[in-house]
Amino acid sequence: LKKRIGLFTFKLFYNKSQKMNLIEEPTYVLFGSEAIHIYNLSIDMLLSCTQLDYNVAAFNEVSVFVVESKKWDDYIEINEKDYILLKNHLSKSQ
Repeated sequence: LKKRIGLFTFKLFYNKSQKMNLIEEPTYVLFGSEAIHIYNLSIDMLLSCTQLDYNVAAFNEVSVFVVESKKWDDYIEINEKDYILLKNHLSKSQ
């Protein structure tokens, strides 16, 4: 059973002793309003941009996400495939 709360998705399941457990799935986020605007047009266009300040991150804890989100002017949730593409691109360009 999955439950979505804001940007975060949780898996609910029962262990052998019938106690409910809650596992938070990773949430993939793109930070930076200009990057978000370009991403919404085309990820390829974003990958070809130079000198654009943005970041991507994967979060399992809401508190860590809140700290990072305060550093940026905007953010959106992205899928895992786009997160990996953008993360690899950022690591190569540094």
